[in-house]
Amino acid sequence: MPNTKEMFDMVLRLLEREDQLVNSRMTWYLTIQGFIVASVALSFTGKFESHPYLQIPATILLSTLGIAISAVVFISVGRARENKMKIGKMWGKVCRPEAKLFPDPRGEPTSWVGNLTPGLAVPVIFVAFWIMVIIGASVRTRFCA
Repeated sequence: MPNTKEMFDMVLRLLEREDQLVNSRMTWYLTIQGFIVASVALSFTGKFESHPYLQIPATILLSTLGIAISAVVFISVGRARENKMKIGKMWGKVCRPEAKLFPDPRGEPTSWVGNLTPGLAVPVIFVAFWIMVIIGASVRTRFCA
């Protein structure tokens, strides 16, 4: 049976692993979103102006892809957050008296509004952005047709 220090270190490693997963997912997510934003911006350059029948569907398709990726990241970051909470509860169940001498391995809780943390807020912001792009493309179709 591991001693309290070994258990504390194990909990810290598990929490660090979850943080690294979130960091990796967010890095890839923002990179992919950057490529999608660049693709949409490219579709509004002069080369596509003469092909509006391609421009608007491409914009809507890319925006929908951005929303889908945001949903996947939102869910995966939420699950990582749930895992961190479970790991923290696991540490809280250690009944050894010396466990109280160790700080909470999760650190101080931080959140913006309720449970909306930066890892969860960024996908929500991108969904709002992509919805505005779709609405803008739809409005452009109506007035430019």
